[in-house]
Amino acid sequence: MASSFTWLDYSEEDKRKMTGVIDQFRERDTRDELGIGSVRDGFADLLFPGTNTIQTRAKYFLFVPWIYLELENKKIPSNQFSLKARQIEIDLIKALMNSEDKEGIFGKYAGKNLKRLPSSVYWQGLGQLGIRRFKGNQSQYFQLVDRFYIKHNRNRARVEEGELPGDGERVERNWHGSLPPVPNDFPKNASLALTANEAEYLKECLIQSAHGSLLAFLVNINTSEIRKFLKDTKSVSFPWEHSRYNSFSEEIKKQLEHARYFSEIIWGVSLMYNLMLAEKANSINENQTDRVKDYGVRLQNWWEIVLKRKSSFIEWANPRQPFWEVVRSSHSRVTPATRRFIDSWIDITIKWLDKENLEKLVKDPDVQHLISERERSLKRGQARLHNPRALELWGGAAGIGRLDYRWGNTAQVIVGDILKGLANN
Repeated sequence: MASSFTWLDYSEEDKRKMTGVIDQFRERDTRDELGIGSVRDGFADLLFPGTNTIQTRAKYFLFVPWIYLELENKKIPSNQFSLKARQIEIDLIKALMNSEDKEGIFGKYAGKNLKRLPSSVYWQGLGQLGIRRFKGNQSQYFQLVDRFYIKHNRNRARVEEGELPGDGERVERNWHGSLPPVPNDFPKNASLALTANEAEYLKECLIQSAHGSLLAFLVNINTSEIRKFLKDTKSVSFPWEHSRYNSFSEEIKKQLEHARYFSEIIWGVSLMYNLMLAEKANSINENQTDRVKDYGVRLQNWWEIVLKRKSSFIEWANPRQPFWEVVRSSHSRVTPATRRFIDSWIDITIKWLDKENLEKLVKDPDVQHLISERERSLKRGQARLHNPRALELWGGAAGIGRLDYRWGNTAQVIVGDILKGLANN
């Protein structure tokens, strides 16, 4: 069934309610339904290295190494290490639930049934920030910890005997040597709040390992200015809305400029995909008309955003090479098919943006074909636009959130945690 688009005459109250719905989805449901995640993650890695979307608080960058170091000090063997570490991570949940700040606690609801532990969520980031010195994954760490003990004991014995081990015999630390000390009562009285010393340590890790990134810049603020900054600054939905934007480096501004254009223009293809799903579902079950109307309103909302910056979007899109050069600098693996899909959507959007005609964009058969074939190439037999059974499982919203590149619920919170800790100096 060909897509159609109707200009809706909603009351001001209806428009206000629908705008509220759109705002609710702004930072949620950014699943990668159409395979643009490599570009999204590339920008996120440039701006906020060491992070991922399910990290919650900065303190976990210390909790995890503290747990592992304590077990190493007790010489817990390889065949018991994983279970012992899990138990402490579960005990940590109980301790944090007894603290005042419960926001962002891993396992708050799952408790002992928690499937993905903080150690696995933060493992890669700990390596990127230089806190974890062991080069392998968690399974390899568990397998090799006995060997680490043997080498450590052998070298310590040689040092005690007055011998210095040769370069090839030195034992590398598994964790950064300058970690803040493990609290005496850990994890019994753990807190998500950072002390000044802990915050300073994380700040230095970011400055050294993520130099030049927005994440490092945001925590590198004069101590005397932090309290005023925390008092005067409100949270924002996107990093390009930050109050310190004017003081960002030109490189960061360039990254954010391209990230913003991409976030805004690619939002349209996600909304269009869901409109097509709603129309397809409605052709099978006529009870889907409300969803068709809703996505019509959401597309209008998106169109108003890009239309306000029409000339800027057109200038950004032609030539497009600077955009792809920034993406390439992130070392993100963007397939040729993904690049063609993104370029095609941008080309179509710019064509109709230049003519200021959203209705023609929505009805454009090239749009229908582009999205339909992209979904088929990614999902094969499970493509919703081609498989009625898969369409039945559609929940009404698939990947409709605007890209914020891990900012709102992750990077902004981590930065805030560190700055609050630094304010304790």
